[in-house]
Amino acid sequence: RAPNDFGTYLATVLPLPLALIVFSVMDWKKKLGLLALSLLLAACLLLTFARGAWLGFFVGFLFLLIFTGWKRLVAALVILALLASLTALIAPSAIKALQDSFSKLGSDTSSIDRLLIWKTGWRMFLDRPVFGHGLNTFMGVFEKYKPADYQWIVYAHNCFLQMAAETGIIGLLVFLWFCVSVFIRAISKFFAASDKFLKAAVIGAAACIIATLVNSFVDTNLYSLPLAVLFWSLCGLAVARVRPE
Repeated sequence: RAPNDFGTYLATVLPLPLALIVFSVMDWKKKLGLLALSLLLAACLLLTFARGAWLGFFVGFLFLLIFTGWKRLVAALVILALLASLTALIAPSAIKALQDSFSKLGSDTSSIDRLLIWKTGWRMFLDRPVFGHGLNTFMGVFEKYKPADYQWIVYAHNCFLQMAAETGIIGLLVFLWFCVSVFIRAISKFFAASDKFLKAAVIGAAACIIATLVNSFVDTNLYSLPLAVLFWSLCGLAVARVRPE
């Protein structure tokens, strides 16, 4: 669990310094220091071997690049492709094996285990689809729905499915409505702002939120207290009212 949680933390915070870099909101010395820090965080993220965190960061970073202009988007995609190719050639065998595991999703042990948990969670949701089984009841109810030969009592490893099972479609839709509202507010602030730092901070925070949400499809980020606090803090940062001095 620790590597997955650490990977989620890194994938969540990394888009913010990258936003400050690509929007050039500081002098070259600070930019160079922030770039060095970002590369260190990216290396740590790679070494967590957390595939969900990798995917979350990639989607969040692409979202960020959309707002920097098509030239930077194309350049970044080319650089990412080159880095991926270089990693495939010179990376340690463990990282290469994890890269290869993406082609085996659905047939490896981890995927099979998650699919079983998701099928069980889906049955729980279908049994009480409107209001769910109640807050914080997933693990208790899971025991009643899991296959008899499955020994573990676990979270859903999919925050959205767990919300649906615990709070029903009503609770899940309320959460999704909140997330959409945050993104609409953040994007509106981005286009309305004239200050480059504010633009970078707002869209960087939105990219961080996307990284967490994408990762939440395969993990339990929003049910980890430290990661949940980070997520809600970023939501506050993305929509905070900024008053001119």
